Amino acid sequence: MNIEKVKLRVNEYKGKKLHFRFNGSRNQIEEFSGIIEGTYDYVFTIRTHENNFLKSFSYSDVLMKKLVVLNGN
Repeated sequence: MNIEKVKLRVNEYKGKKLHFRFNGSRNQIEEFSGIIEGTYDYVFTIRTHENNFLKSFSYSDVLMKKLVVLNGN
């Protein structure tokens, strides 16, 4: 998979309620539900359901499996 395919996949998920796992630094793992709200050239944003935060991620986070879509609810 390459960045262009990741961008297409993220655009397919835009507007759908999803569950994510983010593997951060120092083995910190965060799971949250949210909706992909915006897609841009280098990043995309997710609005979380739990606390209504807006988080941004790069497409390389998905490519490197730091951000994983677990399922759609």
